[in-house]
Amino acid sequence: LYTAVDVEGHQGTDNNFYLLDVARTFPPTFPKFKRAKLYRLFRPEFVKANSVPLSSDAFSSFGKDD
Repeated sequence: LYTAVDVEGHQGTDNNFYLLDVARTFPPTFPKFKRAKLYRLFRPEFVKANSVPLSSDAFSSFGKDD
């Protein structure tokens, strides 16, 4: 399962599995401002139709050393 780096998975006391912090499920568009913290996200239709994998962490510092 590929997700943003800050997504958390937990098993509840009811034995069901839950994902938390999924706000950045879809990858961001290019930021308009150099120091922007919030990004517009690509629509699901674009992500599904794109043949190249996209990263939810593309403009974050999480993947800067990759």
